Amino acid sequence: MKGAPRVLGRNFATAAVVVALAFGVTVAGGGRASGEPRATAAERADISAAFGRFFTGNLSTSGAERFVQAGGSALVVTLDNAFDAFLMGFTQTGVTQRRPRASISVRSVEPVGAKVASVGFEFEIRYRYGVYRQAFKGAAVDVDGRWKVGWSTACFVAEFYDGLCPPVPPGAAILPLPAAALPARFSRPAAEGLIWPQALAVAPDGSLLIVDQRRNQLLRRLPDGELQVVAGTGATGFAGDGGPATEAEFNGLSQVAVAHDGTIYLTDSGSGRVRAIAPDGAIRTVAAHLRCLNGLAVAGDGALLVASCSAVLEIAPSGAISTFVAASGADNTVTVAGHVERGFGPGPIALDDQGDLYAFSDGDKQIIEFSPSGEGLAAWPAYSDAMATAQGGGILDADHFALLRRIEGGHAGILFDPSKTPIAGYTLPGPGGSVFQPDGVAVGPDGTIYMSTVVGNGYSDQTALAEIAPDGSARLLAITTPVTATLPSLGAPGFAASLYPAPTPAPPGSDPTGCPASTGLHGFDASARKEAINTAEEIDTGFHQGLLNSDRAWWPGFYTDQIDGLYEGGRHAVVSVRPAAEDVYAPAVIDACGARLIQRSIAIVIGPSGYSDQVSHLYFLDRDGHALLYWQHT
Repeated sequence: MKGAPRVLGRNFATAAVVVALAFGVTVAGGGRASGEPRATAAERADISAAFGRFFTGNLSTSGAERFVQAGGSALVVTLDNAFDAFLMGFTQTGVTQRRPRASISVRSVEPVGAKVASVGFEFEIRYRYGVYRQAFKGAAVDVDGRWKVGWSTACFVAEFYDGLCPPVPPGAAILPLPAAALPARFSRPAAEGLIWPQALAVAPDGSLLIVDQRRNQLLRRLPDGELQVVAGTGATGFAGDGGPATEAEFNGLSQVAVAHDGTIYLTDSGSGRVRAIAPDGAIRTVAAHLRCLNGLAVAGDGALLVASCSAVLEIAPSGAISTFVAASGADNTVTVAGHVERGFGPGPIALDDQGDLYAFSDGDKQIIEFSPSGEGLAAWPAYSDAMATAQGGGILDADHFALLRRIEGGHAGILFDPSKTPIAGYTLPGPGGSVFQPDGVAVGPDGTIYMSTVVGNGYSDQTALAEIAPDGSARLLAITTPVTATLPSLGAPGFAASLYPAPTPAPPGSDPTGCPASTGLHGFDASARKEAINTAEEIDTGFHQGLLNSDRAWWPGFYTDQIDGLYEGGRHAVVSVRPAAEDVYAPAVIDACGARLIQRSIAIVIGPSGYSDQVSHLYFLDRDGHALLYWQHT
């Protein structure tokens, strides 16, 4: 899983989009017996005292020894540094000039063995403008008659706030597995099977086309919610021209538009190409050697308009390329209604029913309307993420500030405000609630408006699709294709069944939820170890590559990580590489999948770098000389 909620230093809606880790309640050595009494008042008092003191910023070595299992000076440094760094953010951002008041309170205590209890607790910071709270689940351990915070729980809290735990002392790791308990509104994404839906278009048959940028594929949603792959294997590259689009490779699929004859046009940004999918499914390149492919639209005569750096290009049906409008000079100026506008750099574009082109200029944050001859007619302040032709005239603008606007006849107005109008099935708008920010927009032949949104765009807490009916009512669109059906099947091209065999289920309630097949497992040699380190450094940077680097048992977890994905591009810092049996969370894997797997595994810890604040424990196996990730705890 990804990093946890923060309120400072990064956007809360962006950061707090993690699905809570499954919380195992079994303990090595025996679980809670039926009818076992609940914790006594004295036990609760001892546990509350320990939990109330271990994460305060002023823990002494003697205090750690008293209140934390196997506590010592190294853990004190980790806990106090993580605590101080997090609180410092409040002051650095001007939230308060005084040190905030922080406390931990125990909410629940449930015995899960003779000397272990599951503890629900809450970290709270009171500052000038309000209260920050974060709930956790963890373990308390009875050590020689004194209840203490379990080592793994203390370690997890420190790493939750971007600290780095020291190596686990012998025998200190213990279940239950610690976890962050996130607010209920951070639910599972509504659009199961999608990862990063962005640009949208409607096919002539009324089905919705979706560019899923993380998958690097074009998908089709049928009326019953089924997903089909229209183009792309998911692999990054350039291949497939002349053959079926489903076997093509893209190097950054980004925009989509559909012509009246059913031809689908796509921008392959990394390859600098515009590609076309014929109605029979064959793919070809329409234009190459292009740059900055930020927008795409199809005119009524079949010509293509392409936003490219500081110009909008026109590609005739013959393939001839001309300039529709281009900026001039070092300031990239264009003339609009007699006024010189600087910083023209077109992004999303759309045509209205009169043939006027609307282009969002990212440099000066405005939408500019051009006549069919390229004359600048009008401009409106905007921050557009997507645009589409509106039914009945004008265009729709999916604004980055969570608004859907309509521009028509020289006027711009709000058509739909997700913060005020409920979307059936989505988190209700209001204080503390998320807002559906439209990242992609398209219009169907009956006037139905379709929108996409993703976790991490600054407003939305779900990855979802929605529609606005002609009567103005809005609802989420269900995806009936299960996640497993969107992942490569057993023995699919590029995923040999011998290397990616079917996993075995873990016991109910376990985390991990699935276990790697035992076939082909070896101890790590130098080559496989190096491969594991390279994977750890680049984890979460690409969906298809992530599947190639993971055991099939981890694919559902990796899919969830990609939805939550906050970290892309760049390299993580590898903190340690050790036998997995020595890692703090090893008991969870042993409990779910057995000791033999952990004995053949290595654990790699990645930590904060200039690339991200993420701290993760990654577990790798070696199957026939290939290092594969099979579990991640963050």
